[in-house]
Amino acid sequence: METDGIHGRKGGAVLPTTSRFKPIARVVTALTLLVALVTAVPAPASAAPWDKDACAGQQRAVEQVLAQIKVHNAKPHLFTLPRQAAAYNAYNAEAAALDAARTQAAAALTACASAIAAMADQRPGSPTFTPPTARELSDLTEALKKIPPNFPPRTTPVGGGNTWTVPMTSPERPLFDVLRNYSPGDPRNWRAFTLQGQRMPTIGAADPSAPGRVVGVWPKSGAPGVSPDHIVPLARMIYMPNFMKLTPQNMFRVANAPVNFQWMSRWANTSKGSRSVGALTKFDPAWQAAQVRREARAYRQLQDIINKLVKSQG
Repeated sequence: METDGIHGRKGGAVLPTTSRFKPIARVVTALTLLVALVTAVPAPASAAPWDKDACAGQQRAVEQVLAQIKVHNAKPHLFTLPRQAAAYNAYNAEAAALDAARTQAAAALTACASAIAAMADQRPGSPTFTPPTARELSDLTEALKKIPPNFPPRTTPVGGGNTWTVPMTSPERPLFDVLRNYSPGDPRNWRAFTLQGQRMPTIGAADPSAPGRVVGVWPKSGAPGVSPDHIVPLARMIYMPNFMKLTPQNMFRVANAPVNFQWMSRWANTSKGSRSVGALTKFDPAWQAAQVRREARAYRQLQDIINKLVKSQG
């Protein structure tokens, strides 16, 4: 008998083609019907709001698989059974492998696009992404090399409870130092942006962190005494599950994600350090409670972003 191999058809999924002739029971029972390949992958949400090139590698992977599927579907797919059973099975095995590869590539692209879009603050005036320089990527890569291959990443912060530190003797310390050096970088580069929907406070504006305090002045520059502050400190981020599995590029992205930044006065930022605001007593209680909620929300957002990025890396 003659039968079609499993192949995709333009326009969406189709059922496997059956034999043109009355099937022979002993042949049919020996064959496995496979899901047909299709030549389209649903487009994921755009990552353009912050970093339009972040998922270029995942997009290329999808396009490569679709090109392979096109070649596969152009091959002869009419077989005479049982004489060409081996060729028939090989064709369907290739279809199954390509179908799995397409599913994996599409999932990676969707995870990447979702993670990058989640990093952005969609409100007007929020920061745009500045790719890491060759020097920054080199420093991150060298810092990662200093971590032993079999070193188990710590998932609980050193310092306990609400204070996070990365000890000088810790294998992660060089990586932490590089990220701290490059994130957030020069505060002057952030002055034009809104963080959490708020523009940079001006000199003399009320400091919401404590009653009666106002925004001061940076001594050397004369600029308002505020800075972009990590809501989830870098010293805590280092210990988040899966963070150490990120590529250097994605570590840089997560460390600079706009959803994890806010404007904070010099006094409040110095008082906070690498601690949870909830651990301190010198702040306005209402502001402090709002900060604790913001920190918890940012932590959940970052963890979801990290997990998706790891998935997108394959």
